Amino acid sequence: DAGHTRTWRVKEHAHIEHGYALTVHKAQGVSVERAYVLAHESMSAREWSYVAGSRAREAVHVYADRTTMSDLQQIMERSQKKDLALDHLPAVTKTADLALER
Repeated sequence: DAGHTRTWRVKEHAHIEHGYALTVHKAQGVSVERAYVLAHESMSAREWSYVAGSRAREAVHVYADRTTMSDLQQIMERSQKKDLALDHLPAVTKTADLALER
């Protein structure tokens, strides 16, 4: 940000690897050896957690700050699934509608 350039010899720092950051939405369908997931309350939900945690073949590392860490299980258990109006109709109405369609 300040316009500084830093260089180093890769062979002197063998433990450094190139890495790329993706959003969970962008990572859908991608498989990687290891995934490093930053869990944050504003982004985490059951569906998000599943996609983030299922990208890696070898290992998944989850990182969170202290406030998020204490609530991580609760955050990752809640669902942000979108419902349809039909999902909220009583079962009787759905059965009656199906009978009328036949």
